[in-house]
Amino acid sequence: MKNYRFIAFLSILLLFSISVFGDVSSEELFNSGKELFEEYKYSEAIGVFERVVNEFPEYVFVPKAYFEIGMCYYYKWDVIELKGEDREKVIFDKAIENFRKVISGYPGSDIADDAQKWLGDCYYFGASVYGSDFYTEAIEEYKKVITDYNESALCAVSQFQIGKCCFNLKNYSQAKIEFDKVIENYPDSKYVQQAEFYLEKIK
Repeated sequence: MKNYRFIAFLSILLLFSISVFGDVSSEELFNSGKELFEEYKYSEAIGVFERVVNEFPEYVFVPKAYFEIGMCYYYKWDVIELKGEDREKVIFDKAIENFRKVISGYPGSDIADDAQKWLGDCYYFGASVYGSDFYTEAIEEYKKVITDYNESALCAVSQFQIGKCCFNLKNYSQAKIEFDKVIENYPDSKYVQQAEFYLEKIK
């Protein structure tokens, strides 16, 4: 009986050790990806974050790994060895793809609102390359931050970005409405002053 209890104890200890060391290795891998990102080594960082997703699919940081992959593509234009517009489109699509993985696959994640906001940013800045229709896409994505994550600290900036999209579309009457919402709904936000600046330009 004592031998049985001892073997059972060892088995539990082994399972616990595997669990702990598995978490440690996954965390170390994720952190190494973050270090590469901070060193602007985006291609290498993507490879590390993809390992986190593939090797530790149950790891708590998987949605953050997808988010970081999206950020790598968003920030770096030489991640993929392509030239011209095709290259930009591939990178643009990859950023959107990974942000959407966070939103659809992990809607309760504490990074989901960030992914939604950056999805809006992808379309906002993509408008300079692909045309003004992307501002309309950006508006829809920013609106989702406000409706789906209404307690998020990113609601104020998303509302402000909606105003900027309308302004860039030369829909000044709607831009005024959206900038007024920044002032009315987020009076303590740093974006109030910027909204007032645009409202002065609209007059």
